[in-house]
Amino acid sequence: MNFWDELKNAFKYNNAVMQLLAINLIVFLVEMTCKVFFFIANSDALYLLITNQLRTPANLNYLMYRPWSVFTYAFTHTGFFHILFNMLFFYFVGQIVKEFLGNKRLIGLYVMAGLMGALAFVAVYNLVPRLSVYLSSPNLALSGASGSVYGVAVAAAMLTPNAVIMLFGVFPIRLKFLVGAMVLLSFFEMASANTGGNTAHLGGALMGFIFVSELRKGRDWGMWVNKIIDFFVNIYNKIFNRPSQPKFTYTKNEKVKVKPAVRVGNNHNDTGFEGASALPNQSEIDKILDKISEKGYESLSKEEKQRLFDASKR
Repeated sequence: MNFWDELKNAFKYNNAVMQLLAINLIVFLVEMTCKVFFFIANSDALYLLITNQLRTPANLNYLMYRPWSVFTYAFTHTGFFHILFNMLFFYFVGQIVKEFLGNKRLIGLYVMAGLMGALAFVAVYNLVPRLSVYLSSPNLALSGASGSVYGVAVAAAMLTPNAVIMLFGVFPIRLKFLVGAMVLLSFFEMASANTGGNTAHLGGALMGFIFVSELRKGRDWGMWVNKIIDFFVNIYNKIFNRPSQPKFTYTKNEKVKVKPAVRVGNNHNDTGFEGASALPNQSEIDKILDKISEKGYESLSKEEKQRLFDASKR
């Protein structure tokens, strides 16, 4: 199945990566279409007034009247390249997280990282004195999936840090180094014109770290997100007489059970994931990394992906 087939069948086959990607694309196309019509009608101010309802304002007085925006902003984008780079990187790192943690946890992480990014954005403008002068602008608002993408990227780097990707299709680099460089660059870029955006990146990255760390201890911070989704999906199914099983659910083969670390025989199973075996040796990992370098991450079997995760816990 190619990319476009995956996108068209995202909800039919319960693929969280493509579901989130599809929602972002649909919102973007609707926004850009509206922008053209409002431009023709010479109503740019009205367009901003409407679209700002989806974006997170830095000013607490504005935020008080649209609290939903701390979630919806993560599905909005201001231009073609904005959404292109976000979705390209999300497609890659999202596949990794989905393979290890399943569809539900990927969705939970995306929402939680986006929420943390929004809170970081609001906090920096309200707590840093030199930035408070910008709060009077009603158009100072956060948009874009970057906070969520950074959270998913950090989670992917924690799950399989030594995966090798080809940067720009030419330069091989381990995922942990790439994501680490991205986080560090966002930190340095806080002292730039895009302070708020880079702060949101760091907030999302922090949530990615916390999410996986807590999951290894048996605590799923995104569970509430999926309970809300399941609630509304069940209502939809009842109204339209659809099958009762919600779309946002694990399939039998992709569910990953999580619980605190347990002892297995004389060895310690410290992955935090049920069913994990003893840590693999370096030769095994080298073979798996070579396979990724030659054929890509998707060529790995589930067992090989699990071995990579085991190695990340050393």
